[in-house]
Amino acid sequence: MSKKKIIILISILTLLFSACPLEEGISAITCEAEEIPAIEAFHVLSKNSIKIKFTGTVNEVEIVSEPDLGFPEIVKSGTEVEVIFPQNTEVGKKYIISGSARAGKVSTLDFELNILGFNDRVPGLFINEIRTDYSKPKAEFIEFRSLSDGNLSGVTVEIASAEEEGIYIFPPVEIQKGDYITLHLRKLTETEGALIEDDLLSKTSGYCGTDTNENAWDFWVETDKKLLRKSDVIILYETKEGKIIDGAVMTEGNISQWKSEILANKALCLVNSGIWGPDEKNQNGIYTTTEEGSNLTTTTRTLGLVPGLETILPRTKEMWQVCDTGDASPGSENSTSVYEQ
Repeated sequence: MSKKKIIILISILTLLFSACPLEEGISAITCEAEEIPAIEAFHVLSKNSIKIKFTGTVNEVEIVSEPDLGFPEIVKSGTEVEVIFPQNTEVGKKYIISGSARAGKVSTLDFELNILGFNDRVPGLFINEIRTDYSKPKAEFIEFRSLSDGNLSGVTVEIASAEEEGIYIFPPVEIQKGDYITLHLRKLTETEGALIEDDLLSKTSGYCGTDTNENAWDFWVETDKKLLRKSDVIILYETKEGKIIDGAVMTEGNISQWKSEILANKALCLVNSGIWGPDEKNQNGIYTTTEEGSNLTTTTRTLGLVPGLETILPRTKEMWQVCDTGDASPGSENSTSVYEQ
């Protein structure tokens, strides 16, 4: 049987060497053979190495990078290949990794990956304030604060109810201890975040929308859909598949069960990771922030972490409060005024 030449375009969320802010890297792959050794997964290992997993065993791999990271060492183990470069990547810098893999005498896979430099300076972060409701021009948001200097590149936010649409990956931005970072969960106008892709990103470059603050960092999710629900789980990771940094579990009143197995599993994930207290449940045994929780939140009443409790883990219901009407404070310190019915 004659050889067949197949051109495949694969869209890959670029989490190698850290990650991009909801960008996709396009890998052009050319294969020659009757049976093609496909790439199953990629994993970042360090500033100068990655691991590539194939669907079958490969016996020869060649890799080059642009900008040049030097001639890499290739370590093969079954269907996995570790690529070790002699030079380190720079945090947030763009790289193109090109390569070919051979299986047998004629089976060849050529590929090209767009990646960002690995981030080994992830700052300490915590979730500080949450708005669950939307009424134009006020959108839902999640506000974070930094416990240390570092770079946001690859830090990942997951909103469990929205599944894949609820994943946001921060771009490479240098921040300082004490900085506020607001992630606006929908983009209401074309001008909001218009300068967010600038190479010289600064606090003021994102200062062009509702609920922004010139002394804070503002980012927008490129959607007009509702991502965050009143009963939901938010998880903050060092990278998409990395360590959990912080999280929050919210319920709309005393619900008796989660709407989906995904929500139940993500809440349990926060408990098992030590982020959420195992006893922090409502009267029906569902993990939650406060007894009434997000049932009382509106566009002008947000859930806020009580100031001064940032470093205490696991989180408990008593650490969260519903801020008083009109006291939402994205990009600044939480109000100590609590809403009372």
